[in-house]
Amino acid sequence: MSATLLSGLRALVTGGGSGIGAAITGCLRREGAVVLVVDADPSTLPDVVADVSSTAGVDALFGAVRDRLGGLDLLVNNVGVAGPTAAVQDMDPDAFDQCVQVNLGSAFRCTRLAVPLLRESKGSIVNISSTAGILGYPLRSPYAAAKWGIIGLTKTWAMELGSEGVR
Repeated sequence: MSATLLSGLRALVTGGGSGIGAAITGCLRREGAVVLVVDADPSTLPDVVADVSSTAGVDALFGAVRDRLGGLDLLVNNVGVAGPTAAVQDMDPDAFDQCVQVNLGSAFRCTRLAVPLLRESKGSIVNISSTAGILGYPLRSPYAAAKWGIIGLTKTWAMELGSEGVR
């Protein structure tokens, strides 16, 4: 096999078992990357089944990252859920919290553990947001809040980590 654009790149894609995550995974693999796919849904046949909205799930995931990849060059924080659809006064607080934990908390938890590995490799972080992160969506406040948060974290982490070679 001839060298391709991303030959040997070690990548982790959260929510990589379906949708946009599966498309990202396919592109990375076609270009030669070694990709570890994590998804909470075992029916998507991920490499690792984990709930990245929980600290324990992410701790276990990064044990697998070290064991299977031996390091990390790229983290793709893609996992997301649409969450509840309701007016703010009708929103279930637990449903709000769960949506934010999956869409925003998972990016924090994964990035927190990825940074030491990415510093070593001078790697990259790709955070996936949506138009809800710049426009807002009526009746979708937890989703919009989390996606706005992703954009804020991305800008902040670029300032914090850029001088260390992490993009």
